[in-house]
Order: sequence, then C-alpha cells, then structure tokens
Amino acid sequence: MLRKLVNQADVEMTLRPVEPLLIASGVPNATGTDLPFVLTYRRSADAGEPYLPGSSLKGVLRSHAERISRTMAPKARVCDPHLHAKDAAQDASALRVPFCGDRLRPRKGEEGKWESHDLYRQSCPICRTFGSTVYRGRLALGDAYLKDGEAHRIERRDGVGIDRFSGGASRGVKFEMEVLTHGAFRARMRLENFEDWQLGLLALLCRDLEDEMISVGHATTRGLGRLKGAVDRLDVMYIVAPKKHQLDDKRVHGVGALLEDDERRLYGFVSDDHFSLNRAPAVKPQGVRRVQSFADAEVRRTFFDDAIARWSERMDGWMKS
Repeated sequence: MLRKLVNQADVEMTLRPVEPLLIASGVPNATGTDLPFVLTYRRSADAGEPYLPGSSLKGVLRSHAERISRTMAPKARVCDPHLHAKDAAQDASALRVPFCGDRLRPRKGEEGKWESHDLYRQSCPICRTFGSTVYRGRLALGDAYLKDGEAHRIERRDGVGIDRFSGGASRGVKFEMEVLTHGAFRARMRLENFEDWQLGLLALLCRDLEDEMISVGHATTRGLGRLKGAVDRLDVMYIVAPKKHQLDDKRVHGVGALLEDDERRLYGFVSDDHFSLNRAPAVKPQGVRRVQSFADAEVRRTFFDDAIARWSERMDGWMKS
C-alpha cells in the first residue's frame, strides 16, 4: 500500500503458556509421537527447539479481533471469512457480511477493475488491518522464538478418540501428543501505515493477551493453549520531512494526517487521523525518523486507554465515513 512508509508501530511481547500448549508439526517424529510439537532448528541442526509460528498467532489474533469488533462495534460490519458472496445473496437476514476477499475478487472479464486504494477503501476494518486474499494487511507477526537463556519443558501425554454414538472412548484410537508446559517466547508485531483506530485494535489484543483471554494451538476447548502476554516494548515511529509536518509529540498521528489530500481521498482516510495522549511519551529523533517510546508502564497503560477510546469512536461512525 502507498509504496512508501510514513508511520509504523512496533510491539514486543513475552508470551508464556498458562495451560499446556500444543502446536503440532503435522509429521510424527522419530520417537513415534503422533502429535509432536513444532520445532525449529535455527540455532542447531541437531537440537530443535519449540517455537510459536507467526501464522498461528496471527490467525488467532485475527479471529479474536473479529469477535471483539462484532461485539463492541456492530456498525463496522466486519466480514465473515467463511461466507462467500454468492451464499450471502441467499441470506435474507443480511446479518452476515461476505468475506472481503471474495466480495472484491475480480470476476472473469473484470481483471484490473480494482486498484489497491479501491480494495482498501471498500474492505472492512479487520481486512484493512490483517489483510485478505486480495489485499495485503498492515499487521505483520513473525515467529515467536524462545527467549535467550529461558528453559522450556515439553511433556508427552496420552489421548483417546471419542465414540460419537456412545460418548465413550473409541477402541484402538489411542494417540500421544507433546505439550509445552513451560517456556517464554519473544513475539514481535509491526503495524505499518496505520490509521489511528488500528492502534486501538492492537491495544485491545495486547490487553486480552495480558489478561490471559487468548488461546492458541490444538484442543483449546479442552484445556490447552491459553497464553499470558506481557508488553516489553512499544514504539511508534514516523518518517516525515521536518519542514513539511510539524508533529505534536502529545498526539499519535495516523497515516491520514501525514498524507496530501489527493492520496488521503483515494484510500478513504480522514484528515483528523490522530488522537491526543493524556501522558506524553519519550521522544527520540533519529534523522528523518521520529520515535515515540512508550517504555514507562503507566504511560503505556494510558496510551492503550486513549487508543481504545479512539477505536470505539471511529467504529461507531464507520458506516458514516
């Protein structure tokens, strides 16, 4: 999008399992375990170590963000990734919105109909942030690796298949799985060219990770996968020409506040794409980059409050924008 970078938010978190965690590799290992934990060999070709794939984390966070938005911001009309446009036409209730990736996908003979700014402008808030099959999202998550010097523990557990008729154990359907019971992982999230309300959505996800409300991996409905998150670093960075934009360090500036009118209209940004901060962060000028650092826990807490309030305000008026 935009083919340039004007702002960026970086969050670094520590994730720990509160409950046993299983993200299966999909391939039985040499010990015969049916569901071994996924491993990476980035440090050594001989000794693998567990990690949390970025794709698994992003999928869970997207699903959680959809749930938050449908509950707290029904006017935003968040799409359903499992609903195709042709099926939505048969839904008389019109309560569900078809997936943006299907709704905006060019049909035969319509190739080249949509430009990137059209796709962004007509996408729902979640697809604008996380992306869809026709548009690259703003939020990126890398793999979460074990923190240096942190020990981890993997245990082997037994499981049995359930007979759906009797409700008891199925004969001959015993399996083994590896679960992670201890470890600390460093996760990094990056939000590029963000609108101000997208920081509020990111803050809601961080808060729910801190409150142990998000689970990841296998068998999350059977007592596995709950995570505890702790934000270690939060920086907001701008790349602007100093003489062109005089930034107020007591505000967070979204992409709409940093673009010219023509670009702003193309993507459907608003000119007042910013919100004020109750507590000012530390500011670190770095050449053409200007970084707001929310290192202090109290400053970070009030930043989350301010960002979530802005998200709520923008989502309430989404259909009018």
